[in-house]
Amino acid sequence: WRHEDPDVLKIEIVVRTATRQGRNHVEPEIAPARKTTRQTHTALANGTASAGRVEQRAPAPRQGASAEPEFRHNVLGSPLDPRYTFASFIEGPSNRVAFAAARAVAESQSSAVRFNPLFLHATVGLGKTHLLQAIAAESLRHNPKSRVVYLTAEYFMWRFATAIRDNNALTLKEQLRDIDLLIIDDMQFLQGKSIQHEFCHLINMLLDSAKQVVVAADRPPSELESLEPRVRSRLNGGVALEMSAPDFAMRLGMLKLRRATAKSDDTSLDISDEILEHVARTVTGSGRELEGAFNQLLFRQSFEPQIT
Repeated sequence: WRHEDPDVLKIEIVVRTATRQGRNHVEPEIAPARKTTRQTHTALANGTASAGRVEQRAPAPRQGASAEPEFRHNVLGSPLDPRYTFASFIEGPSNRVAFAAARAVAESQSSAVRFNPLFLHATVGLGKTHLLQAIAAESLRHNPKSRVVYLTAEYFMWRFATAIRDNNALTLKEQLRDIDLLIIDDMQFLQGKSIQHEFCHLINMLLDSAKQVVVAADRPPSELESLEPRVRSRLNGGVALEMSAPDFAMRLGMLKLRRATAKSDDTSLDISDEILEHVARTVTGSGRELEGAFNQLLFRQSFEPQIT
């Protein structure tokens, strides 16, 4: 090379050396990429990969298959409390009709009257939320492939407001259109003309498609003055059932069930029937007040084993 063109030789040495270095640098970059791929599969095997990577990697179908029912049923909904089932609901004269209607809806009994929309109303702490979540849980147990969505009115408002802000309202409407059972809790908190318009449109669409709708509030539909007349009219078109305060036998049953649950966690728990009967006679309000009274008993027994 020096004999052919010394001047170019000097330039070629510099350029070719840089090129060779660049090529040498490319290969080390490829190697870490392969290592990263192996690490990603290891993370997937350990269940620690991000959702975005799960969708792109081979293990994704297995993870998606197990998580699919939860995603399909509750992606738009509020979380369900596993304690709220029909088995843990204390039935009595004050809620027997509402309980029967809820079971009929949840089990989709072909011989039962179709309550649509089913509207449950009661003051706070009388079991509305318990019954609504029991409907959702039982519906999924009977038909795991059914699309069930449980929402509080506040979550519904937030979800729609966010979708409108992000120009994603059409996608949300399409997702809601495909559900089989819509359950709305605390309907009295639904505010805003545009949100109520969307809610009314959603209910009309579901009812016209023979899809089940269940709603609960602290008063009957006719007394929900914050709702637009057409929304109240649509809710009045179904079956409205009231749940009233529990009697002594129901209150005692709630306390005994609560004691059995607590005893499964702490076998040393010792609260007599006499004490529970006293609480049931004294606390005559809502189920939440009974829960608070029982928690007081648990607290006292933690430092006073013999409660009298």
